[in-house]
Amino acid sequence: MDPSIAALPVDDSSGSRTIFTLLLLTAILVAQIGIFLSLKAKSNGKDMSKTYTLEEIRKMKGETDIERIKNTTEKDIMEQSISDPDTPYLTDDELKEFTTSKERKKSDEHKKIQPTQKKRN
Repeated sequence: MDPSIAALPVDDSSGSRTIFTLLLLTAILVAQIGIFLSLKAKSNGKDMSKTYTLEEIRKMKGETDIERIKNTTEKDIMEQSISDPDTPYLTDDELKEFTTSKERKKSDEHKKIQPTQKKRN
């Protein structure tokens, strides 16, 4: 049985299953509206989909704090990454598991070569 259906009450022809389903869908819709409104609030009320002319773009000033970037040390970056809950702090052993695309491609090519074939450089 589908686990999402298992959460619904048994259909006893009284309409309670239908009412429960409608309430569930309403709760989902309210949650999605709440997410939309919170994202709108985070954009500070700015219309993020506005179309700009090239001249308007040229007149815009960036909000990047260049001095802060220039004065940020490696220690600051490490402290910020460790304190960020969305960025996992990986151990040296975990970091060794990562490979570059070039390394993966080389490994894939090695796997494709049959024992009777010679590797081409």
